[in-house]
Amino acid sequence: MIGIEGKLLGSATSLADLPSPLLFALSRDQKLELYRSQCLMGDQDIYETFGVAIQLVIRAATGEYVWHPNSAFRLQLGDFIYYEHRHIWDEERRCKRASDATSMEAVSQALFAFETLLL
Repeated sequence: MIGIEGKLLGSATSLADLPSPLLFALSRDQKLELYRSQCLMGDQDIYETFGVAIQLVIRAATGEYVWHPNSAFRLQLGDFIYYEHRHIWDEERRCKRASDATSMEAVSQALFAFETLLL
């Protein structure tokens, strides 16, 4: 997780639209540029990119629990991240399948890419 330390979970586009007292003098375009470098996936959030919803983050240093962290949440080295991947358990077939039109191979690749970030 060394490469994602200090990164924000949300997308630059969603964060640039939030009111910020520290950045009130900046235009939306200036905020976008600033947030692109600080966000984990730039203009996309984690769910759009990987199909992953982060449910819980436990801070290793303090033991603090953060349930459903918002887009302005910064990751720290040693955080334990619990997430849910988008899939539907099909009781009839007893198998996982994608919740939208994507194939299971594409869903699996996205999950693997997300888990690789955490290493």
